[in-house]
Amino acid sequence: MACDGCFMRIKSLIPTMTGVFLILAFSFLGYQRVHKPRIFILHSYNEYMPWVERVNQGIRHVFKDKAYISLRYFYMDTKRRNSPVYIQRISKAVLAAIHAWKPDVLISFDNDAQNLIGQNLTRFKNTKIIMGGVTDNKRWPEYDKLPNITGITEEIPVAAIREVLSLIFRQERRIYYLSDDSITSRTLEKNMLSQNWGSYELVAHKRLKTLDEWKEAVQEANKTADILLVSVYHSIKDGKKNINTQKLVSWMNENSRIPVVGVYESFIIDGGMIAIAISGLEQGYSAAWLAFNVIEKKIAIRDIPTLRGKTFSLFINKDELRKRFPQAQIPIILDTFSKSSSKLNHLQNPNFRER
Repeated sequence: MACDGCFMRIKSLIPTMTGVFLILAFSFLGYQRVHKPRIFILHSYNEYMPWVERVNQGIRHVFKDKAYISLRYFYMDTKRRNSPVYIQRISKAVLAAIHAWKPDVLISFDNDAQNLIGQNLTRFKNTKIIMGGVTDNKRWPEYDKLPNITGITEEIPVAAIREVLSLIFRQERRIYYLSDDSITSRTLEKNMLSQNWGSYELVAHKRLKTLDEWKEAVQEANKTADILLVSVYHSIKDGKKNINTQKLVSWMNENSRIPVVGVYESFIIDGGMIAIAISGLEQGYSAAWLAFNVIEKKIAIRDIPTLRGKTFSLFINKDELRKRFPQAQIPIILDTFSKSSSKLNHLQNPNFRER
């Protein structure tokens, strides 16, 4: 009978114990939710831009199995919308969002986002900052001196371009370099021109604003160069409108008598034949990996030097390239290493093209 009484008392406590357990469990989950480490990811460009999608793919590689870290993305979209009024409005929105969320780490990609953060460093003196896609080499030593900032550089892979071109186009040595007149193009160009081009000669390097100027430059390259090297072209204007990038690349394919080589993966997505490209995947992965180590391993930002971007991606539309330029040689090692445009098809978004 005594045992029966004990059993009854224990049984009567079960609802209370269950309630206490549930309260503790929900309290723990609530605490975790509120106190999750926070990473704010600020992009200069639109979320559908191929470069941004590759950067985000690299970020996902790091954080895909780390649900205990909270990520928040903000897209400034300054490649397409860059009027002073818009820049002022979006800058205020960015600063307000960061202030409200109070992230542990702020990752800032590309020039416009970096400029905004750089102009407001006093607001973020207690925030750990990682800059991704740093194209201005003057900023590298500057970031190394600041105790709460580090990053990864974005550079045109000149050594890779030189080596790959020497294998595919054995005789061609004169390069005509072409880009739009964006901030990204200007900063990339400074570093690129100081690199060792070996046996190659840069016969021209032009930054242009309009479609007519671009077409004229392509025709000039036909007469003076062996290879047309194309960097950023997204801010080229056709009248008052941004050009349709796919139509621009299609026009180059039809009207350039020399091979056109891109330095971004978006060139292949837009229909280009060959790209020896800066790796957006590396930029996203490296910045995210740094942020993870700062949060997880408590590594101090001041102990992390600025990283140099070194990885490149090779994309070749082999059939089209051989059809247009029969002299092109694709050694088996490049054939194995390269990717076709189909590998990037999942990044295409028709909404981005026409907005």
